[in-house]
Parts: sequence; C-alpha cells; structure tokens
Amino acid sequence: MRDLVLQNAPSTAFGSLMAILAPYMDFCIKETSSTACPWISKKPQRPEDQGQARSNGRDRARTASISKSAACVMGPPDPGSQANYTSVLDFELLGVTDVRGLQLLLFGVLLVTYLLTLLGNLLIITLTLADHRLHIPMYYFLRHFSLLEVGFTSTVTPQMLVHLFSGSRTISRDRCFAQTGLYFILGTVESLLLAVMSGDRYLAICHPLHYSALMTPSACVLLVLACWGTSVLVLGVLCAWMFSLHFCGPHVLNHFFCDSTPLLELICSDTRLLQLVNFLVAICTLLSAVLLTVLSYGCILRTVLCMPASGGRRKVFSTCSSHMLVVSLSYGSCIIMYLNPRQTGQLTLNKGVAFFNTTLSPLLNPFIYCFRNELVQKASRDMLLRCRAFSSKIFTWAAELGVEKLPGKPSLLEEFTSVQDGTASQL
Repeated sequence: MRDLVLQNAPSTAFGSLMAILAPYMDFCIKETSSTACPWISKKPQRPEDQGQARSNGRDRARTASISKSAACVMGPPDPGSQANYTSVLDFELLGVTDVRGLQLLLFGVLLVTYLLTLLGNLLIITLTLADHRLHIPMYYFLRHFSLLEVGFTSTVTPQMLVHLFSGSRTISRDRCFAQTGLYFILGTVESLLLAVMSGDRYLAICHPLHYSALMTPSACVLLVLACWGTSVLVLGVLCAWMFSLHFCGPHVLNHFFCDSTPLLELICSDTRLLQLVNFLVAICTLLSAVLLTVLSYGCILRTVLCMPASGGRRKVFSTCSSHMLVVSLSYGSCIIMYLNPRQTGQLTLNKGVAFFNTTLSPLLNPFIYCFRNELVQKASRDMLLRCRAFSSKIFTWAAELGVEKLPGKPSLLEEFTSVQDGTASQL
C-alpha cells in the first residue's frame, strides 16, 4: 500500500505529505481488527462477492486498502448518522450502589418506607371520604394530592425494590418509556395541584365571604381536571417526542429509574432543541406555580398579621404551615433537577435529589398534614374510636352466632356465660 501511494503521488508537496502518512496508513490497515481503528468493521462476504473478488482481486484489494486508509485517517463516523441507529430493546440501570450487602439493606429500608407511604396516604384518603367535617375544598384537594403521591411513588419504588432484591438491573424499553411518562405527568399534576391548593387557602383566609360562592364542588372538579389536562397534553407531547428519537451507545442509564436526564445522554441525534423546549416547559409550569404560591401566601401573611385575635392566627398558621412545608420540599427538588437549560452532565446531583423526591417526600407528606392539622387529628381519633366500636360489635355478633364454635368445643358466647356464672358464684 505504501509503494502504491508513493508511485501514484506527484512530486509535489502533496507527495511529500503522502510519503509521511504512508507508514501510518499501513499500520492502520494491519490493525483494523484491533484498537487502532475500532470503528472499522469487517463484513462477511457473500458468495457472489467472493467470486467477483477472485476475478479482479487486485483491483478490489487496492480499493479496499484505499478506503480503509481513508477511514482510519478521517476517524470514526458521525454517531448521529442513519447507519449507526440501533433498535434498543432494553436498558440497564446502574442503581444506587453495587455492594450486595448495601442493596439488601436498602431494600429493607425502602420496603418499610414504601409501606408507610401507602398507609399514610390511604389514611388521608379514607379520612377525607369518611368524615363529614373534611368535606370541604381544602381536603378535597388534599385527597387528590394523596392519590397522586401513591401513584408517583408506585411508579418508581416497586421497580427499584425488585432490582435491589434480585440484583437484576435490566428494564425493557416499553416499561422504561412508560415509567418516564408517568413520572413526569404525575409530578407535573402535583406541582399544579399544590398551586391550586395555595389559591384555595388564599380565598378562604383573605376573602371568606366569597369563598363558598367561588369554590363550589363543580369548580373544584374543574380545577383538578385542568391540572390533569395540562399535564397530559404538554408532558405527553414532550415524552412522545423524546421516545420517537433514536437511542445508541451502551444503553446504560446512570440512575435508579428512567429519568429524562440519562435518557438524553443516549440519544444519537442533536438534543439541544429538545432540552430547550423542556427547559421552557419547566419554567412555565414550575415558576408559574411557585409564583402563584408565593403571592398567595404573601397575601395570607399580610391578612394574618392584621388579625386581632391570637387564637385565629394560631389556627391559620397551623393550617398553612403544613402546606408551605410540602410546597417547599416539592418545588425545591423539582427546581434543582429540571430548571436547567442543559439537563445533561449533572446526573449525580439529580440522582440524589430524585431519591429524596420519590421515596422520602411522599412519606413525609401524610405525617406533615396529620401532625400539624388539628382537624385531621380529631378526625383520626374519631375514626379510630369508630373502628374499635365497630370491631367490638362484629366480635359480639360473631360470638352470638357461634361462628367461632369448633366441633367438641363451646362457642365464645358459652365460654363468656360460664365465666360470668363462675364469677357470680365466687361473689
């Protein structure tokens, strides 16, 4: 090859340059299958190609040598070219840790956390449905927020528990895309619903005379449907856009679930426009919700400071402080993760914040609302008393019917009667 290039090269500066590059070109041809030119792949020849190669082997060898040399000099092909698109069937999640002992320990902690999260949010849903004192707009929105928290944490945590327990890290493409879509849609609905809850508190405290006329049951339903419709329409389009792009690379996600940030790292084509649109959508949703919340609680604070009675101030602060704490946790984590024009390159920070947002924050929200809201505490105690009374009635009814009676043994009612007779005879 080197002699061929030197013979055909003119006696000019170009010839001198080719004389210098000729040894390098021969080296690249010899090391095609090694690490010298890893982007050059050897394709198997078909039978007809082999017959044609025998007929004009010298010409084909010369052409192949020149093309391989040019490929080695020019470097690897563009990763965004159509020839390098591959069909991705699954992804591999790196998770939180590689140590097996820590994985099992984290599995136990997350399992307890997930069960407590479900229990706490389902308790709030049951209370707001069963107690007539909680049939007001504030607790109607709180019930929907608890439903969203159950769906939000169930989108990520069960899959994470399976991976930690089994040690497997693979997730299919369809499940990965479904997880990403549900994660962002439910998270956006939560952010918008928190802003609606702030507006509800503003109307209840600053305009109490117009509150019942404005916040009707139909208005509450429309507000919740508006949050869902906006989230599904906007985030559904963005997720469909991202899923329609081609993915290449090692198919490894540096995360414990399918977040958008590691997925953008694996897209072959240019994602700057997609990242810009995602950033604009995050500004429109998050900042608008944060602005509405700040303005609402600014007006609430001004109204509370003008109240003459200290008891009224304490009640208002007790009701609003819990909501403010939940808003701070939710909006703060979302702003850190997604309010960035360039969403790639900060995977480590996003992973830590996402772990808190998907596992710990849904656990804290029920306890925040239950322990800092006097009305919810009273409803919880009353519901506990009603459950105890109902269980005692069921036990008495079962004993009277002899449901617990076994063959050859007296029923509970008979045992209770004999114990009473024995006690009376002793007295």
